[in-house]
Amino acid sequence: RGLGDVYKRQVGCVWSVGAAAYLPYKTSFNREVIGVLDFGGNTINCMIYDRGNLLKDTISTLDLGMIKLERKIIDTLNIETGWNLQDYEVRDIIERGECKQAVDKCIREHIKQIKQRLLEKKWNIDRLTIFATGGGSQQLNEHLKKEFRGVIVSQNGLWDNLNGLKIVGGEVYGKETYQRN
Repeated sequence: RGLGDVYKRQVGCVWSVGAAAYLPYKTSFNREVIGVLDFGGNTINCMIYDRGNLLKDTISTLDLGMIKLERKIIDTLNIETGWNLQDYEVRDIIERGECKQAVDKCIREHIKQIKQRLLEKKWNIDRLTIFATGGGSQQLNEHLKKEFRGVIVSQNGLWDNLNGLKIVGGEVYGKETYQRN
């Protein structure tokens, strides 16, 4: 390009996946240390906030998302029942309570893996309040409450990241831009 050309640089804002999910609840959690687990399809994004401040060295991703759990349930049920269960059937099986013992065992083992990986990352899961969000947190709600002491499962987990990013957008680009519904 010629010397007269002007380049316009736009400043961006980068957020770790899952970090924004905390923001709609920041005022509720601003006096404590909270471990955030964002349960997605392929991964679980993990981070710890200390009184509203993200501890950057705690950000990590576990390859233990809901798709991996569903695959384990499918494989287990196909072996135990002789079925040829497919991906599109597994949620109905779970919701109807079919093969409940086998399904619950798979879920318990999956959560045990999650807890083990968090311990390896130096999370004190016996004392840390856990905020579970993401679509998978709603599916695992009852199991998370049994397996984690002090867990808070978001009632709006599917939308927490979006709502948090709306807050970020309002701060970065101006609130009037993000007030429209």
